[in-house]
Amino acid sequence: MDEIINRWHMLYKGNVLSQRYLKGESLGKAELATLNEKAELWREQLMYISWFMRFVNPKFIG
Repeated sequence: MDEIINRWHMLYKGNVLSQRYLKGESLGKAELATLNEKAELWREQLMYISWFMRFVNPKFIG
């Protein structure tokens, strides 16, 4: 999960939970479960080149 969150934060600022997680703050079970679900979504989005290209060059898709 760390690698996915770090890669996501290279492109985006993430969300409050991911920011807290990367700062080393303690998260509860429910917060970790939520972050885990979000990280899985981010992993899938990072895998798809067409989705990634929207960030890199929005005019490319347009």
